Amino acid sequence: MQNSLLSSSLTILLTLSALFGCSRQDNDSMINNMISKGVEYAQNTDINRLMDMASSNFKAQQGRYNARSIKPVLRRAFRYYGNFTLHHPNPKVTITDPKATAVIYFVIIRQDHPLPGLADLYDNPEKWLQKAGEKADLYQLDLTFHKNSDTWQVVNAELRGFRGWRF
Repeated sequence: MQNSLLSSSLTILLTLSALFGCSRQDNDSMINNMISKGVEYAQNTDINRLMDMASSNFKAQQGRYNARSIKPVLRRAFRYYGNFTLHHPNPKVTITDPKATAVIYFVIIRQDHPLPGLADLYDNPEKWLQKAGEKADLYQLDLTFHKNSDTWQVVNAELRGFRGWRF
């Protein structure tokens, strides 16, 4: 009987571990996919699709902007840069379901000013920052996500310029 109980407990533990492991991986993939889509929407200056990723109570820059008031800011920025690409290393994602955070270091490059070698440093953010900082202005975007049912949405965004190795 005790052996059966031990075996059942072990099976339940392994099953739960597998479920939580898959859930964590799925959430991580979902957040990273959202970041990739956000980059794509920004490069296409598709503000509406970008804002579709935001929650109804979205705030930016310490609450100075909401989902509606950030749109003109994005329009001005997109107009300023014209045709551009965003480059970033692998984002740092932390998930504590139903919340998640992502730290994204990036540069905005006008399409006629390529930065060779950045893609090779995707998994090494420190070297990526060093290389990108030689040629462009660096930024840090901190995103906070909230999970509603099976959907993640951005609830907060904070953008800062790079200030050395201390943001």
